[in-house]
Amino acid sequence: MKNSGAEIHNVVQYIQDNYDKNITVTELAEMTGYSVSHFRRLFVKSYGVSPQEYIFQYKVQKAKELLTEEPEKSVEEIAELLGLYNAAHFCKMFKKKTGCSPGEYKEKYYTGKTSSGRLD
Repeated sequence: MKNSGAEIHNVVQYIQDNYDKNITVTELAEMTGYSVSHFRRLFVKSYGVSPQEYIFQYKVQKAKELLTEEPEKSVEEIAELLGLYNAAHFCKMFKKKTGCSPGEYKEKYYTGKTSSGRLD
C-alpha cells in the first residue's frame, strides 16, 4: 500500500527544488503513480490548495525574496528565473496574490536603503 502523505511531501520537495521549471500536474501525478484526478484530491487534502495554486504561491514567495535580495534584477529577469516566460502574466498574478505589482513590492520592501533614503 502506498504512503500518500510521504509521496505528496516528496512532490512538494520537488516543486521547491525545481521552482524555476515549468512543472505540470501531470508530471507530478506521474511521480506518485496516481491518476491526475486522484493526485489533485490528495494534494488538496494535504495542502488545502490545488497543485497549480501551490506552485504559483511558491513562485510568488521566491519572487518576493528575489525582488528584495537582488533588486538590480528586472521583473522580466525574475520571471525568467522562476521559469515564467510571460512577464506580463507574472505581474498580473503577482499583483493578484500580493495586492501590488512586483515593482511596487520591490520599492516597498527593499531594505537596502540608508538612513538618508538613498540606496547603498
